[in-house]
Amino acid sequence: MGALHGLRVVEVGSSVAVSAATMLLSDHGAEIVKVEPPGGDPLRSYPGSIVWNRGKRSVVLDLHAPDDRDRFRTLVASADVLLDGFRPGRLEQWGLGSDALRAASPALVHCSITGYPPSIDAADRPGIDLLVQARSGMQYEQPGWREGPIFLYAPLPSYGAAFMALNGILAALHVRETTGRGQRVETSLYQGVLALTTQLWIEAERPGPAFFDIPRNPLFGIMRCADGLWVHSMHNAGGRGRDKSALWRILGIEPLDMGPLDATVMARNEAIVSEAIGRIPRARLLEEFWANGLAIAPVQHSHEMFDNEQLIHNGMVVTVDDPVVGPTRQMGISFRLHGAPPAAVQGPQPLVGADTSSVLAASAPRDVVASAPFPSPHALGGIKVLDIGNFLAGPFGPMLLGDLGATVYKLESLDGDQMRNATKPFLGCQRGKFDLAVDLKTDEGRAIAHRLIREVDVVHHNMRPGAAERLGVDYETAKRLNPRIIYCHTTMWGIDGPRRDWPGFDQLGQASSGMEIELGGEGNPPVWYRFGMCDQVCALQSVLAVLMALYWRDRTGEGQAVGTSIVNACLATSSNALITADGAGL
Repeated sequence: MGALHGLRVVEVGSSVAVSAATMLLSDHGAEIVKVEPPGGDPLRSYPGSIVWNRGKRSVVLDLHAPDDRDRFRTLVASADVLLDGFRPGRLEQWGLGSDALRAASPALVHCSITGYPPSIDAADRPGIDLLVQARSGMQYEQPGWREGPIFLYAPLPSYGAAFMALNGILAALHVRETTGRGQRVETSLYQGVLALTTQLWIEAERPGPAFFDIPRNPLFGIMRCADGLWVHSMHNAGGRGRDKSALWRILGIEPLDMGPLDATVMARNEAIVSEAIGRIPRARLLEEFWANGLAIAPVQHSHEMFDNEQLIHNGMVVTVDDPVVGPTRQMGISFRLHGAPPAAVQGPQPLVGADTSSVLAASAPRDVVASAPFPSPHALGGIKVLDIGNFLAGPFGPMLLGDLGATVYKLESLDGDQMRNATKPFLGCQRGKFDLAVDLKTDEGRAIAHRLIREVDVVHHNMRPGAAERLGVDYETAKRLNPRIIYCHTTMWGIDGPRRDWPGFDQLGQASSGMEIELGGEGNPPVWYRFGMCDQVCALQSVLAVLMALYWRDRTGEGQAVGTSIVNACLATSSNALITADGAGL
């Protein structure tokens, strides 16, 4: 079933971003009709399409032919959403532009994902992920094992665009619940790049001494153990005032200078820790670090994530019997709505054209509903969000909700968000918010938080499991204060399960999911992605969960708890990976 049951979405145009976006809509209950040219979508030759096309129905239409264009119009008239991946103007050349389609279907939400925004000089350039990586400067930002720009194994512009498109579509559906009318939604792979570089690309008039830049060392935090196996250690992180004495004891080193961020000091510490880790076998190192609450993860191959006990517990590993390659293990449901019908993979990829006759025969125009004015110039106007998060994976989501028009209150401790000492990353996820500083450990601080919870529509945070309960801002408390509340909790590993209490950061998710080995390339040491994109994809997924829950509340009046995790986001960012029955990866 899922929260989007009853929603029909038509996708057209060969695009990773489009296919990945509609896969997520399918997982949450929408019916996806994939329109392919004769011979099928060229992207089917890429193994990732086995995952991205799951749960869909395939219709073959030749949009160069007038009769098939008429059939396409009829199909779109039966849909709630059209998502296309063509260059700007291509559908208009066929008489299928947004204005014409929405004139016939006023409730249609039409979203286009192009290579670049239609308003810039590069608008007509092809929407090829690799070229957008290069032209945008994203490859320049990534360190590697040679000088010059580095190819990104993960199609990050496409993933960023997919999530931004879904944000726009779900916000437009929220508006439609009031107005009865759809609208035009646009994004691009280039904007997908910008969504994942907010902590890197910032200029400031007064940067100050803490205008910290993310290190360009490709092995930053990645260290080789005595047995030749790799780990990613986040010994520099771990929260304000955390005791690091166990680190010195385990590694047999003198206490390090863990004061304010300084590139020279950090590099010296890195060398000392790396040399010490090189004397310890990985299994023993991991066991001792985890037993003492130190943030570390093994650097693994992508196929190993399908055996990860926490990912399996999270429902992030599913078996899908594909009609072409047979049984496969794929990524599962990457974010959850706990008060709507459960999301689930609806089936394998369809064969080309398998549903052409049945879908076209059953396609009838949607009823035109009465139109009402929307009370705000912004899609989320009138929606209020309480952001109690720290670092990047929490606050980035509320910032995006604010970009869509929500009013966001940032509530932080009297000492401030724990990432304020890293100005660049901090500024990359805080714009557009009202700020309050309170002590949630006091009665007065909790009273202020409870007053806000009664007023807002959404509570959003990324505290470790159990912390919100101790501070009195947990879901059960919020639901008692405000039964219609949408409560979003993002974590590193999950809200429960065998690793729920382990410390964690973006880099540890990258290491666990195979991303660092893939980026390093065959024969090279692993490399970390400098963008922190697993934090950001976690936040993007939290936005989708909130918007889906808002759409559910629009129709039912019911609030609910929703959530995701950074490790789920890392697997979602590797969604092209799958394992066949013989254990081989594709």
